[in-house]
Amino acid sequence: DSQHKKGGHVERLPNQSGWGWLVVPDRLAIIRVIVCDIDDTLYHHPEYHAAGTRGEISAVAEILGAQTDELISYETMHTRVMARRQELSALFSRPAGMTETVRSFGIMQEQWDEFRCRVWQPEQWLSPDEEVCKTLCSLNQRYRIVFGTNSPIDVGRRVLATLGVDKAIPDTPIFGSDTLGISKPHADFFMRIAERMGFAPHHCIAIGDRTEMDGTPALAAGYAGAIIVPGGRDVFISAAYDLINQNREDMS
Repeated sequence: DSQHKKGGHVERLPNQSGWGWLVVPDRLAIIRVIVCDIDDTLYHHPEYHAAGTRGEISAVAEILGAQTDELISYETMHTRVMARRQELSALFSRPAGMTETVRSFGIMQEQWDEFRCRVWQPEQWLSPDEEVCKTLCSLNQRYRIVFGTNSPIDVGRRVLATLGVDKAIPDTPIFGSDTLGISKPHADFFMRIAERMGFAPHHCIAIGDRTEMDGTPALAAGYAGAIIVPGGRDVFISAAYDLINQNREDMS
């Protein structure tokens, strides 16, 4: 059931706790840095996700409509975006990201980031989460925590502040697609984080909710492993404590 790959082994996803390794390092003791996703990883809130996605589609309609001096309905824009996303996914042989899809319409990154900062309103949907903060504090005692998000860094910071993470582990570095100049699922997203933190990629692992965004590109960047937590919050907490316990066993 397992196979060797890049100095580790692949495990089935998910395990009985709902999470799983994409690649497990041979020795967890080599891990120094955890590059942790934010959205749909630290929380699970389908309504917030749906509202933000609707807002993004409406923003695309507004931007393109202004360029062509026409009124584009949400339904029409949604159909166009989903069709383009399917085309790009077929072209790339992997699921295309929303930002990749939007950029293919000729929308500039700066304009897109500005709209996303207005569309995503975590303060209206999320709330402080003591358990997530406690979990991150425990992880932070053993590893260097870094946040990496495809959202503009402003949105990422607001999510962390709303959850209370900014106070639980203050001064934790956060990198966004706007500050890195590239977004997931490109391997350079993860490579640039490792470089800016001053660590070799093989001392890093990634944690996120999607294999194609948080797992595969991290491994392509040379990371030692990746943990996938589909479903977000509860699965993330379970994975984090299992990682801490496995680390203790690995170092004993």
